[in-house]
Amino acid sequence: MRKAIALCIVLGLAACGPALENDTVYLALKANPPTSIPAHHLKKLRGGRASCEVFEEGTARQYMTCWWPGGLPTSAAALSYYGPNRFTPPEPSRLFAPGGEPITEFLKFP
Repeated sequence: MRKAIALCIVLGLAACGPALENDTVYLALKANPPTSIPAHHLKKLRGGRASCEVFEEGTARQYMTCWWPGGLPTSAAALSYYGPNRFTPPEPSRLFAPGGEPITEFLKFP
C-alpha cells in the first residue's frame, strides 16, 4: 500500500509545470504550427527514430519538441511538445514512446 501511495505522489509531482492554457510556447506552436519537417530531423525519422530538440536547457523553462515517425515504411512525422517541469525537465533520453502534447498531424517527408 505504501508503494502505491508513493507512486501516486511521484506521478502527481511529475506533472508540475505551467498549465497548457498559460504556456506561451505551446500556445505559439498551436497558433502557428510548422507546415514542413526541418531537414536536420529527416535522417533519424527515416530510420524510424524520434528526433528531438531541447530549448532553454538547464533553466526552469526547459522544454522540448519531438518529431515522431509514422507510416510503414516511415514516410511522415508528427510534432509533439513537452513543456517545462521543475522536477523532471523534458529530456530525449527519458522518452520511450510517443507522447507530449500534439502540435501537428502527420506531415509527409519531402
